[in-house]
Amino acid sequence: MYSDSNTQVQAWELDWINSTSAHVQLTGLNKTLHRTVNIDETIVVFPTTQDATNYVSAMNLAAYRLASTESPSGGAYQNATGHAPQVYKEYLHIEGNSLNISEYRIHEIQQAGNLVAVQTGKVLS
Repeated sequence: MYSDSNTQVQAWELDWINSTSAHVQLTGLNKTLHRTVNIDETIVVFPTTQDATNYVSAMNLAAYRLASTESPSGGAYQNATGHAPQVYKEYLHIEGNSLNISEYRIHEIQQAGNLVAVQTGKVLS
């Protein structure tokens, strides 16, 4: 849900689940780290920020840690709406060892206003 000029998207697929939810799969190259990553993400748009907050609060976050409450400046949300979200939360769960890419995954739950994105990222090379 944020824009990253260091990532070059090489392939992506978008499937609409319904009128307010989409599933995105993409493969991108992190130009800074020279790593190819695969991201599997579901994005849901809620009618209100409070509905999004309630949705995230109802999720099992036991394995996650709150990584940030500050929205990235100039991110996709701000580019689309013209302002930063009033509520921003980013929860992370890292699985495996970064030195062994076959088992390393990053799980993220991100709320930006009335949007919630749940994603899993895996380093491919």
